[in-house]
Amino acid sequence: MSKVLIAGVGMIPFGRDVRRSERMMVEAVTELALKDAGVSAAEVQRVFLANAAAGLVSGQEMIRGQVALQSTGLAGVPLVNVENACASSSSAAALAFEAVLAGRCDLAIVIGVEKLSHEDKSRTFDALRGATDVGASSRPEPDRPASNSVFVNVYAEEARRYLAEYGAGIEDFAAVAVKNRGHAALNPLAQYRTPQTIEEVLRARMVVDPLTLPMCSPTTDGAAALVLCSEDYARRSGIAGCEIRATRLAA
Repeated sequence: MSKVLIAGVGMIPFGRDVRRSERMMVEAVTELALKDAGVSAAEVQRVFLANAAAGLVSGQEMIRGQVALQSTGLAGVPLVNVENACASSSSAAALAFEAVLAGRCDLAIVIGVEKLSHEDKSRTFDALRGATDVGASSRPEPDRPASNSVFVNVYAEEARRYLAEYGAGIEDFAAVAVKNRGHAALNPLAQYRTPQTIEEVLRARMVVDPLTLPMCSPTTDGAAALVLCSEDYARRSGIAGCEIRATRLAA
């Protein structure tokens, strides 16, 4: 069986910036990934572009990838738009992996982009609400714009249940936030890079009991890309890639 290799990668800094469009981010990571792989856009045979929220935040639907790439060398390359909530980019990577493994193409690029910043913050929160069963729930005040993420309440309830069932302390949750920030401090592309202590996490503003602000997921804008190729293509092109041993979609 042929192998599938990661030939190149690209990533830009993550953070909130209403001025930075999906197109700008996609163009930037595409250029970085192709350069890292040492290939040109003309060599790419498949594009898989992943995005979850653009339809609700920016209003761009149906042809998200085609619009984002229309000014690049990838315009006109067969493209699949992938939307699968938080698993959109990993799902796109799995599809690209399978396409190369099956011999449908020798070189594919996977692009994941998300932009949650908007001047109207309710658009961001409405987009996140779209990741729930909207037919089974409703806003507490349906006539007012959403002012926070519906998931804050969901995760807070799960946290309270975990504390009650397993005898954990809130300090344990704070330690997770400290660990995450410690990793981010080593990544120049991460959104928040300032280390924090357990005491600082516990003293921070309470969002929904028992979760303080550093325990909550921030909204962000950012993008990353992978160039995948077949083993034969890597050999012909002199690419020393990293093999993908396996990939799996799970419920």
